[in-house]
Amino acid sequence: MKFVSKILLALLATMLVSAIVFAQETDANTEELNPLVIDIGVGGTNTAATGIDCFDYYTFGSVDFVFLHADKHNYNPEETVEFLTTIRNNNPYPLVEGGVFAQVYWLNTESGDMQGDNLIDEFWLIEDLTLDTNQEYPLAFSWKIPKKAPNGYYYIALFYQVKKSFNMSGLPFINNVYGGSAGFNVENGQEKASFYFDRNTVRLQGAEQMLRNFSQSFKEGETIEYKIALKNPNSTPTGALIEYELYDWDSSQETNLMEKYSKKQVLSIEANSSADASISFEGLKAGAYLLKIKAEANMWNTMINLRFSVEGNKGRFVFSGLDKFPLKKGDKFILFSCFSNSTDWFSEFDGKAEISIVNHDTKKVIDKTEYSGKITPKIIASKKELTAGSDLYAVDVVSKIYGPDGALDQEITIAYDFAKFQTQESYKKYVLPLVDKDSDTVLNEEDECPEQAGTAENKGCPAPTPTPAQTQQPQPTPAPQQKADIIVPLIAVASIIVIVLVAFFMVKKKKKSTVKK
Repeated sequence: MKFVSKILLALLATMLVSAIVFAQETDANTEELNPLVIDIGVGGTNTAATGIDCFDYYTFGSVDFVFLHADKHNYNPEETVEFLTTIRNNNPYPLVEGGVFAQVYWLNTESGDMQGDNLIDEFWLIEDLTLDTNQEYPLAFSWKIPKKAPNGYYYIALFYQVKKSFNMSGLPFINNVYGGSAGFNVENGQEKASFYFDRNTVRLQGAEQMLRNFSQSFKEGETIEYKIALKNPNSTPTGALIEYELYDWDSSQETNLMEKYSKKQVLSIEANSSADASISFEGLKAGAYLLKIKAEANMWNTMINLRFSVEGNKGRFVFSGLDKFPLKKGDKFILFSCFSNSTDWFSEFDGKAEISIVNHDTKKVIDKTEYSGKITPKIIASKKELTAGSDLYAVDVVSKIYGPDGALDQEITIAYDFAKFQTQESYKKYVLPLVDKDSDTVLNEEDECPEQAGTAENKGCPAPTPTPAQTQQPQPTPAPQQKADIIVPLIAVASIIVIVLVAFFMVKKKKKSTVKK
């Protein structure tokens, strides 16, 4: 999932939209038409509220999916596509409780770029991933092509979220706002799909919709009705199970599903014809909603995501976190958060946002930052600069936002657990001192002298000072009398030797003289 700049629907009024069409690639075997990807530049921050710019701390598109690709270009139905990529956290702080969400699309050749492509599958690849500052994480995954898959171009799109709430790259509920994508072709399959949603026929309140336009908002109490044609392009009748699911905000979390407004039905479709799937809602409160309509039958399925909002007041967090973790005693760090009204582009209300850092084990609040005042569609930021009073290796960041009546609009807890960090640098800096305080390679639990470097042979304690019995005794220096006692005999012996030698030579000389006579 490579990552672009995009953010919450509530901000779409202030967003600058530009389209980027990826280049077409061709080789002897395939012609790849990469999907149109919309790059949304966010311009909606309210710095006047606190004097802080959210985007000094939070950057949408800050997680990359490096070189996301399939293992080959062409596949047959029921083959498995293998994908490879590297997830990279480009933030100057760690991301915890991260998740990678995937959507699979079949290229829409009928509706044009403004209606998006045919969504046929979606699923979570990773949940609860911890990425340290600038850390990379290799990812390999697969997807099996359905037996009834029609021929054509397909692609997988990836998205990165924190706690299935904070969008770091891509928006899975907005058409063509992806973190990254990789394409492939399906051949030797069906010439036509068993059925598909005709994206040109989406009608809201009876009016046809351009799906890449800004979503429509309604007043509280209005009846909201959607219709879309499920098309059968084949010469035989067919049918499908239709499932309608309404979600509060998005479908990332199962708890967002509003079962009261969800339903199922069986829809029959004549040959070379279509039938309408339709649903209506009443009594929805202020908020942003996602309607997911799915059709499934005979080893083939298709789905469509439709987004709308009900005007009013409902606060939501864009991001909350720490700019540093883990924390050693005395470390300076920042607790920060970004939030806004999430329902429409112009409503604001008097509310409160409260962000706390809590000891994970004791549940004691370490510190917190608060904002009270107007909460606007433009993003407001709150922060507090802190100093760690002790070593912190497991904390929670708890974020709560309240509406004008004091009701809790959203609560989200992000758990920072150093045990989930995986980099060698983190290990050396934080883990090693915990397990080997004096860095002598003897672990603390086995070290009898954990404050003082020692040796393994001595159970982590320094080697003892050698005793006299353990050392070679130096020869004592002779005293003066001892020296005399040694020297005198030596002189006497030497004198005797000299006398003997002199006598020997004198006798020998005398004998020589006698012989001459």
